[in-house]
Amino acid sequence: MGGSAKNWLIGCGVGCGFLIVLGLGLGAAGFYGVKHVAKRADRIEAADAALAARFGAPEAYTPPADGSLDPARIEAFLEARRLMAPARERTAKSLAVLDGSAGGGVGARIVAGANFVPTLLTFIEDRDKALLDAGIGSGEYRYLYTLAYFDLLGKDPGDGPGFQLNNDGGDRGSRWSASAEHESGGDKQRKKEAARREREQSVRRALNTVQRENLRQQLAALDAGGGAARAAWRAQLAAEVEAMDTERGRFAWETGLPASLAAALEPFRTQLEDSYEPMTGVLELGMSDGESGGAVEFDFGDGNHRGRRHGDGI
Repeated sequence: MGGSAKNWLIGCGVGCGFLIVLGLGLGAAGFYGVKHVAKRADRIEAADAALAARFGAPEAYTPPADGSLDPARIEAFLEARRLMAPARERTAKSLAVLDGSAGGGVGARIVAGANFVPTLLTFIEDRDKALLDAGIGSGEYRYLYTLAYFDLLGKDPGDGPGFQLNNDGGDRGSRWSASAEHESGGDKQRKKEAARREREQSVRRALNTVQRENLRQQLAALDAGGGAARAAWRAQLAAEVEAMDTERGRFAWETGLPASLAAALEPFRTQLEDSYEPMTGVLELGMSDGESGGAVEFDFGDGNHRGRRHGDGI
């Protein structure tokens, strides 16, 4: 993950870049809350280091050279999702309150905001523990998430909360805000759509960066094995690598799953569909919802911008 737990306490990041703010101007957490968050941050860093030591960086994952997909690996993916389900559900509810889709007024959002950091940290900790317990690294998890949800089931990479993300500070970073209660329906919808578009672009770029390397290594492993019978598959894989090099917002197999991958995933379609949570996808993937660290701000629509902090993204 990089950096010490103290970096987390100045407002900046968890889960490979997801930006957070460590308080919403309420002053309720106090010194005890800060210590509690610091201890949890230390545990998350330890889990992240354990994942890296066991499985390597996400870019180090190499899919099976022959284009197959072992059902046991899909089961490991689903087991990781089962283990993180309680934390995922809590986090999704919190995000739904913050973006107004769960109803409630400004007061409910302030309460949700005050509890959001521990909720988020619990999710990140449980996610990393789930990956370790299920025996799946973050690179393989992202690859299977992409194949299952984006390729097979056609889910939107921009799914998530309706927070508006503006890079109005240039290199300084991003501003997040929740839709105001008194805004018109059109204004709310425009903000949510802007957030969705920015999130989709960010997820696409992040997946492309990792999966170009995953597939490049897969191609190298295929070439190392040789075999004329693999010529058709090699041509398909090489074309996908080239397409991802050219289109830096493209994730693996976006325009169509190879028949072998589709056939392996299809028996699990119902389980995959049932386990999908649109609110938390960017967290489950361990990605940033924005470009870099900077000003992170929740705006509850009353003219007071709570929770602004500055720092470096992770």
